[in-house]
Amino acid sequence: MSFMPHIMILLGGCCWLAGQAAEPPVWSPGSNQNLTFFSVDLASKPDALPLENKDPQKAGIDFINRLDVQRSLRNQILLNGSGLAIGDVNGDDLPDLYFCGLDTPNALYLNQGQWSFERAPQAGGAECADQSSTGALLADMDGDDDLDLLVTAHRRGVRLFLNNGLGLFEEGTHDWGLESMQAGASMALGDIQGNGWLDLYVVHYRNDTLRDLPEGQFDIRMKDGKYELLSYNGLPADDPRVQGRFHFDRTSGILENGEPDQLYLNRGEGKMTPIRWGEEVFFARPGEPSKIPYDWGLSAMLQDINGDGAPDLYVCNDFQSPDRFWINQNDGTFLAALPPRIKQTSLFSMGLDMTDVDRNGHRDLFVVDMLSRSHHRRLVQVMDGAAFQQFRDTRSDLPQTPRNTLLMQQAKGHFAELATFADVAASEWSWCPIFIDLDLDGYEDLLITTGHERDAQNADVARSLDAMAASQSLSHPQKLASRRAFPVL
Repeated sequence: MSFMPHIMILLGGCCWLAGQAAEPPVWSPGSNQNLTFFSVDLASKPDALPLENKDPQKAGIDFINRLDVQRSLRNQILLNGSGLAIGDVNGDDLPDLYFCGLDTPNALYLNQGQWSFERAPQAGGAECADQSSTGALLADMDGDDDLDLLVTAHRRGVRLFLNNGLGLFEEGTHDWGLESMQAGASMALGDIQGNGWLDLYVVHYRNDTLRDLPEGQFDIRMKDGKYELLSYNGLPADDPRVQGRFHFDRTSGILENGEPDQLYLNRGEGKMTPIRWGEEVFFARPGEPSKIPYDWGLSAMLQDINGDGAPDLYVCNDFQSPDRFWINQNDGTFLAALPPRIKQTSLFSMGLDMTDVDRNGHRDLFVVDMLSRSHHRRLVQVMDGAAFQQFRDTRSDLPQTPRNTLLMQQAKGHFAELATFADVAASEWSWCPIFIDLDLDGYEDLLITTGHERDAQNADVARSLDAMAASQSLSHPQKLASRRAFPVL
């Protein structure tokens, strides 16, 4: 099995200025940035984008992210796929490509110029052939003016590879204190403390899920009117493998949670310091440290959202886990801002990007979900009553909607949700949005990667498989194999 993501292009049409810029731009200093104004000749805008479909193999790129079908049936989390990183790793001023693989070793392609790439042996020492990699970042972690490499993976958390400046890497995971067995999904980097060093936020999902495992044994009791877990498959509730994994309600029964994310602070000493939840970095309210968020994390971004010069944090979470929006207090601590600043989020939040869409001087956020643009497909991709129950008890002051959300920043740091108005509420099963000016009219357009190996939201197929399992008394392996009936997106 190989993953071939689709790309959706949405062109931005928000333009207020017209004309032709004849002089070089004049920059004016701002509080945290320099500004310039320019005009655009809309009459010369092409009817179609002059994009050319390059044959990747002719460019020297032959990477295919493969995943064994049987392995994907036993662990559907692996179908979330993998990412890549772009950056100049060997100092020749040309961007190189680093691809992550699941059953495929990671690959580094060195840019030779003129759209020609050469595959580096063993990915320059960062092949990671012993893991299923999910994401990568290229950034200068040790301050020696070259790009180092961070890689997330299933059951490996995050790994660090230090660059010697020539595109050759030496692993520094252990020395930097980053060893982990968590389900690394993606990462975000930013100088949270303002000390000139990049700090690291690692997003965790889960290594495995109840949906793929044989029926487990739960020991539960009722205490003070609430369900309390005593043990799972013989493991006590306070065992690290069980702690925080489940919660209960009267309607849905047992619900599974994700894994807590991990923040690492960089002190500039060649070592990262892991921060435990509750250690006075993340606050739910002033003076009240946040509880451990057992979320289904997929992606995150560290950027200065409110314009005060310090990077803020937005985390996209799947399923019933609410998104997290943390405002940096300019002292290395974060205060939760969801709500009141944002009053509606996506339900299955997959990825996000930020830009100033309406040119009001404030950053706006775009979060992608999985709603189809096809009316026919929407009628099939529905949650039945049982599946919907897990979302009934989500916070009433923060509704989660199964569609994209475009969060437009207004005065005083509050956001209005305008995805439907902007016709970007639906983009199929989406993963990563990127704002980029493709048609060079001065306004950012949207690129969105989409697709999945199995349309698990197809209610017709799901009910058919449930009926078959009930009537034929299928074994657990047979139930897993039947998932191949779901169509490809």
